[in-house]
Amino acid sequence: MRAATLERDGASALAAARATAAAGTPASLTCDPVDLGGTFAAGEVVRVDVACTVSWSDLGVLGLPGTVEVEASSAAPLDRYRRTGA
Repeated sequence: MRAATLERDGASALAAARATAAAGTPASLTCDPVDLGGTFAAGEVVRVDVACTVSWSDLGVLGLPGTVEVEASSAAPLDRYRRTGA
């Protein structure tokens, strides 16, 4: 989330959020593309949403079949006095 709030426009914020999420996600997970919500304007709040499918077989000794969907969201305000946009 923090990576997105450091950018100057929504497209760059989305790219930063996706790159950060990809860097922190194990290769064994299958994740949907990260979504950026909210209004990307000074003083507004932006939200990053991520959803992944986790295989029970990745849990090691348990050896259970199947998968589970895991979703997470994080929100942060953009600095009110920071310049945004082109």
